[in-house]
Amino acid sequence: MRLKVFNILVIVFIVVFGKSVYAETNYVLDVDGSKRIPVPLTYEVKNIIQPVSNNSTLMRDAQDLFIDRQNFIYVADTGNNRILKLSHEGNFLKVFSGSEDSPLKKPEGIFVDNDGDLYIADTGNSRILHLDPEGGFVEEFFKPETEMLENTGFSPGKVCMNSIGSLYVLRHNSLMIIDGYGDFRGYVGATRVKFNLIEYIGRTFATKEQKEQLLDLIPSAYTSFTVANDGMIYAATTEYGQMRKLNDTGKNSFKEKFYGEAADDEGNPIEPYFSDIVLDQYGIITVLERNTRKIYQYDQEGNLLTVFGGRGNWKGAFASVNSLAVDSEGRIFVLDGVENDIQVFEPTRFMKLVHSALLLYYEGKYQEALNIWNEVRMIHSGYPMSNKGIAKALLKQGQYSEAMERYKMAGDKEGYSQAFGFHLHQLYRKYFVYIVLSVAISALILIYAVRYGRLTSRQFLNL
Repeated sequence: MRLKVFNILVIVFIVVFGKSVYAETNYVLDVDGSKRIPVPLTYEVKNIIQPVSNNSTLMRDAQDLFIDRQNFIYVADTGNNRILKLSHEGNFLKVFSGSEDSPLKKPEGIFVDNDGDLYIADTGNSRILHLDPEGGFVEEFFKPETEMLENTGFSPGKVCMNSIGSLYVLRHNSLMIIDGYGDFRGYVGATRVKFNLIEYIGRTFATKEQKEQLLDLIPSAYTSFTVANDGMIYAATTEYGQMRKLNDTGKNSFKEKFYGEAADDEGNPIEPYFSDIVLDQYGIITVLERNTRKIYQYDQEGNLLTVFGGRGNWKGAFASVNSLAVDSEGRIFVLDGVENDIQVFEPTRFMKLVHSALLLYYEGKYQEALNIWNEVRMIHSGYPMSNKGIAKALLKQGQYSEAMERYKMAGDKEGYSQAFGFHLHQLYRKYFVYIVLSVAISALILIYAVRYGRLTSRQFLNL
């Protein structure tokens, strides 16, 4: 009887308090990516936003989240056919539903430029809608007229704009470019569309099947992307090397390696599916993993900084992970399309130190970065990135033997080899004169030995 009462009380607690329970398990992975290493709390939930508009309508199946440079929050409230604008604290400010004669239909993506103009991936209407900050119609983009899209539909799921006004559109897992006139400019990761006389003649006289083969230039399957201020595209894909950093020609500068984890919390094998990716102002990359509902964070070299989150209906966990965004203070906003809320994660002092050390390193302030990494080690000596960060700073300062030791502690074979190479070069330069003298003396001894050997042989033969 007591056991039944206890079980009932537990159920009531979960129902009543819901997300008041917080899962605080944060970790990173070892060098092989097979073992989890617990780390101090890196992010903690500071707020849970459940925006309600004037007509008391809750969000429904929201798909995308965006934070502009003034820290206003925009939500693609897909199930309610609208875009919500919220304050930084999550208070309702405005709703965008399109015009009366052409309302939004299942919008799945939202981007806001520096002037406050909205670019909406109006998926159900097969268009990209451009509105001014007050919601007034500016223009709309439909499927570009090109043979490249002749036999395909146009259902944009996510949209971004670069500094020169080109639109990047996620459509059917492919990332395409549309210029300011609505013309198709190609796929990201594939060869840009340029005039080619031979291809033109081929398209003119080829059969329908041959044309389809000629037009099959779609690159890897992308799941999400974001465009940085410098024009670099950070994209998540379903293939090996799930994160990519692409320039305007589609060249990837990230390491081709496995990102995420190959198993869930129960040890079941999974294929990581990064459903969203964002970049903060310091170059820190954060991604959502759809299967485990985990949040993974990386630096610019693809080093894992932290993993947190998970499946659940309590604070710090998610029923689904549809989108995420980051504000100017480094806080992470995660959109749960099932719970229809936004959880706001704030970095702890430990994580702020890690970010600060990385930023100082990128700015070339190696000694300052070294000092911060030592602070990180004082909090948690087993944090892998601290040894690696110290090693990188020492390497830049020319302290190669010390860097080798730190790389060894971090288990970084590649970094150790690099430091070892510099160390050998340093030794060579330091003892260059002695090495040359040694070689010269050795050569003289060898010459003398040869001559002496020849002379001795001749004397022996003359006997």
